[in-house]
Amino acid sequence: MNFKESLGLKNKFLIVHSGNMGVKQGLEVILQAAQLSNKDRSLHYLLVGDGAVREVLENKARKMELRNLQFLPLLPDRQFKELLTATDVSLITQQRCVADIVFPSKVITLMASGRTIVASVSKTSEVARVLNDARAGLVVPPEDPTRIMSAVSALRDDASLRHEMARNAREFAKRTWDRDQILSKMESQLYALIASGAVKDSGRGRIWKLSRLRQKDPTSITPDQRREAISSQPEGR
Repeated sequence: MNFKESLGLKNKFLIVHSGNMGVKQGLEVILQAAQLSNKDRSLHYLLVGDGAVREVLENKARKMELRNLQFLPLLPDRQFKELLTATDVSLITQQRCVADIVFPSKVITLMASGRTIVASVSKTSEVARVLNDARAGLVVPPEDPTRIMSAVSALRDDASLRHEMARNAREFAKRTWDRDQILSKMESQLYALIASGAVKDSGRGRIWKLSRLRQKDPTSITPDQRREAISSQPEGR
């Protein structure tokens, strides 16, 4: 039995917000979007996690009689991965007043897992910039439930676009945040520093050794060798 079936949601299009339920997330907008969608029986919203406003949200949801929305607690790792696999659209929401430089770490998790995202955030925010650059989701204005509902419905109705955005998300995450990619960039920067004379101590020996290995056979460098070179300290310290 898969995750959707375990919740009795086998044929539902699953829209999920997972993570902290705090004030700055402005999660009331998801309740409002669910209310606007209450006649569309194909859509189902999940709020997964915990936080300062969870109890308030649950009380509001009960008063609104939202049958297309439910809450789940924090999930263990295995179940969380099953949730990601079952998710059709992931939601990211922020209040209008949240600073544009705020970038929730869960964006990386969602993109790395190949989720299509609807982000209810400022169009000048870092989240919006990344999603637009990656073509990995739809960005709608914050605190606007109608636009969330419209974006979710559009992705539900266009499987081709949804799958394309999911692929873009995964590829962007791998290209931008993959550990070996990051280490390789750091390595290149260290080479440039050495060449400029900025590195003057004996600790550069390992980096030069790595450089010679790379020149001889770039595929021969293992991640462990790279990490050792980058993290090594000069002898005598």
